Amino acid sequence: MSERAEFREGRRLRADDLNREAASRRADLDDHLALAHPARGADHGLIGAAVTAPAEDTAIELLHIGPSTAVRMALPGTGEALRLAPGEAGHRAAGRVTGRGAPMAAKGALRLVSAAGPAAGPAPWTVRALDQRDDQGRLTGRELRIELEVPAGSSSVDSRVAVGPPPGAAVNAPFRPVFVVDAGGAVTIAGDVLVGGVVSQGTVPADPDDPRFVAAVIDLVAQRIVGVATAATTPAFTPTRTRDPASTPASTRLIVKLTPHRNLTDWGAALEISRLGERHYQLLAIGSAATAGQPITRTRDLPWDPPLTAATAATVVVAVAALDAQGQMAARRLTIVLTA
Repeated sequence: MSERAEFREGRRLRADDLNREAASRRADLDDHLALAHPARGADHGLIGAAVTAPAEDTAIELLHIGPSTAVRMALPGTGEALRLAPGEAGHRAAGRVTGRGAPMAAKGALRLVSAAGPAAGPAPWTVRALDQRDDQGRLTGRELRIELEVPAGSSSVDSRVAVGPPPGAAVNAPFRPVFVVDAGGAVTIAGDVLVGGVVSQGTVPADPDDPRFVAAVIDLVAQRIVGVATAATTPAFTPTRTRDPASTPASTRLIVKLTPHRNLTDWGAALEISRLGERHYQLLAIGSAATAGQPITRTRDLPWDPPLTAATAATVVVAVAALDAQGQMAARRLTIVLTA
C-alpha cells in the first residue's frame, strides 16, 4: 500500500501533499483490480473469492465458469448446494428453491433432472423427475411425477391439479379450469376432447358401483340372449314390432310386442343392431313370470348417425329367450330392416 500524506487539523496543505494522496488512492485501486478483477480478455470477474463461516461448514464463492461469472454456495454435508451461472452453464440447486410473495419465473425452459437414486419417499405438492428402476437397479423408465396430498378429514376431490387460462381482469374473477385431475384419480375435461389416436379402456373391475362394469354385464347378457335365440328351435313368444309414425331418419321409435305361447317363469329380450359394418347389442327387458296369451310391450328409441337412407339401412334383430315351469328352454328371434 502506498504511503499516505499526514493530515492534521490546522496543518497547511501543499500541492505536493495532495498530489501524493491522489497517487496513493490510484495505487490502492490498481491493487484491488489486480487482485479481484484480473483481465481475462473481454471477461472480467471475481476468481476464487469466497466467504466462509467460522466453522468452515458454509461458504459462498464467486468463481469463473465458462464464459460467465457464477455464484456457488456450499452447505454442511451437501457439497455444492446452489450454483447460479447465467449462460450455457445454467443454474443448479441441490435442495429446494422456495419463494414467498411474487411467483418465481423462468425465462426459457425449466428442466428437471432425475435424481440419481430412488425416490426417498412421498413428497406432496411437488413436481419431480424420477428414474424408474427394477430390483437389480436397471433403468426401466423415466417419470415426471406430480404428487398431491389429501389432508385428514378432507375429500380427495379437494386436492387436485388444475390447468386453465388466467381469470379475467374483473375483481374476484373466478378461475375456470379446463383440465382437472383430483387425488382420487378422477379426470374432468371442460370442453370437447379431440382424439388424434386411439383411446383404449383399461381393465374394468368387478365393481357393481362402476358404470363400466354394469354396462359390460348388460352387454354380455344381451349377447347371450341373442345367441340362445339364434340356436334354439322351440319358440316361446310370438314377437311383433311396430315403427312409431313419429320416427325420423335420425331416430326410430321401435315398439316391440311379445306374446307368450305358455306360462313362463323367466324370460329376457334383447336387440342386435347392425349398420355400416358395426354391430352392438342392447338389453330390451328381463322379466320373471309371464302368462300365456298376455302380450308384453316394450319401447326403445334408436338414434342414427348418420341418418338412415336406402343405402345405409340398419338391421335390427329382436331376440327372446325364456324358461317355462318345467325348466325347458324356448326362444325366438325376429329380423327387421329399417330405412328412411
